[in-house]
Amino acid sequence: MVDQTTINYDMKTNGNRYSKEQKDNAVLKITEYISNGRSITAACKIIDVNRSTYLRWVSECDHYEKSHFLAMQTKADVIFEQILTIADATADDVTIDDDGRKITNHNVIQRDRLRVDARKWIAAKMNPKKYSDKYSIDHTSKDERITRIERHIITPNN
Repeated sequence: MVDQTTINYDMKTNGNRYSKEQKDNAVLKITEYISNGRSITAACKIIDVNRSTYLRWVSECDHYEKSHFLAMQTKADVIFEQILTIADATADDVTIDDDGRKITNHNVIQRDRLRVDARKWIAAKMNPKKYSDKYSIDHTSKDERITRIERHIITPNN
């Protein structure tokens, strides 16, 4: 985890330009925050880098893009762990009224269902190979695309 006390909030030199080292450090810190479950916007705000600047850096550099991709996959794992925590939590599902009767709190259950469903959707978008319900059929053969399908009609010998 990044220690916020070590972050240099005055990263810019030369007006609005960042040095290569400053970009590297900023991307490293942002991807660490993302890996720990923060949004891109929140991570950028913590180290005082504009979100659009960060996304431009990611689009312009393969190394940054790979780091960002891995951070988003890790964040999907964090979200998956949150799903398990929410699904396993039962503390507020039932309350006891003044007469000692157990009352199911349907609002809490519905809210938890919404929280789980939202996180499932987000995790599937961040890492579709791992968390998506979508199935795809691979129409390849020996690492080559199938470009021609032949149909042979065989007539039985009488």
